[in-house]
Amino acid sequence: MIANLSLVRAEESILLASGDRSDHYFDLKQVMGDPRGIGLLARQFHSRIQRIGGIRSVGGLESGSIPISTAISQYSASAGGVAVSSFYVRKQPKEHGLSKWIEGVLLSPAVLVDDVVTSGSSALKAFETLKGEGVESTNLVAAVYRGTPEAKKRLEEENGIKIDCLFRASEILEAPQQVRSPSPSKL
Repeated sequence: MIANLSLVRAEESILLASGDRSDHYFDLKQVMGDPRGIGLLARQFHSRIQRIGGIRSVGGLESGSIPISTAISQYSASAGGVAVSSFYVRKQPKEHGLSKWIEGVLLSPAVLVDDVVTSGSSALKAFETLKGEGVESTNLVAAVYRGTPEAKKRLEEENGIKIDCLFRASEILEAPQQVRSPSPSKL
């Protein structure tokens, strides 16, 4: 389901958040917008987070993490065991109100979640923000990891973090599936 809903192939390269270009894109917003898809993601993420143990909140950088962390939090309340709260880290603090960087309920220790990780730069921004708030967080769980095993190992070692993923991009790309094409305006 995740592959069929999210994988987009393009004749022309697509610009990724990492700055890289690719002939394929993982549009996890399609999975998160599907009631069965978000439920499946919530269960799988929750299972990975339970393996870490002791986690009190889950979130990440806006916007990819918001539906995932909210669904995980909601699922955790009915799954038995300890329920986890959810939060998200803004890319910029609000210019009005309380001018917050972090919204929701942030409790330590926290785990970061993301839809797709390539270079990890978005996650590193979120880790730094949490550290600045005095929150213990060293784990990242992503739906899809696009990078190489060597890049993952380097990212973990250089930043003192642990990255887990539900799927590696290569697993999805090798599986038989229905592939969507982007609209020309999306390139």
